[in-house]
Amino acid sequence: MFLALALLTLIAGLLLMVIGGTLVVHMPAPRRWMVASFVALDGGLLAGSLLALPFALPLGLG
Repeated sequence: MFLALALLTLIAGLLLMVIGGTLVVHMPAPRRWMVASFVALDGGLLAGSLLALPFALPLGLG
């Protein structure tokens, strides 16, 4: 369950980076708050999923 949540967050962050980044880049004059909120949201999703992923994987250290 925790592995699925970590992978779902990672996939959501990657999709947001590709689709949202394309939309922000192709806008004629993107607002500063729009770019900052996009970077903060995408960075939070990717960082959270990458930090949670090692704890979700069964490492078998026992």
